[in-house]
Amino acid sequence: ASQNVMETLIAIVNCLFLFRYNGIILAGGGSMLPNVRERLEREVLEQAPGQARVKVIASQNVMERKFGVWIGGSILASLGSFQQCWMSKQEYEEKGAALIHLKAP
Repeated sequence: ASQNVMETLIAIVNCLFLFRYNGIILAGGGSMLPNVRERLEREVLEQAPGQARVKVIASQNVMERKFGVWIGGSILASLGSFQQCWMSKQEYEEKGAALIHLKAP
């Protein structure tokens, strides 16, 4: 029975790993470079496992692409639940980067 559980868990992990290739989102000023979406998709496809589906997404709206990162960051920072994730410089120096796993599990 435990062998079946392990095989299932491995299959799930592999599926999730392959799923990561299927939704790469380009944003920010660098996404405005000519043919960057096509080039990135081609290069990722060349290095991805054979059964992975690769899809690179870039909005057609220039302003959305250019400022999407800032808009998303603004929305995230305005969420009440996000405020508990902040750490001070002192906390970081005392506990290190691993503290983020406690603050934002």
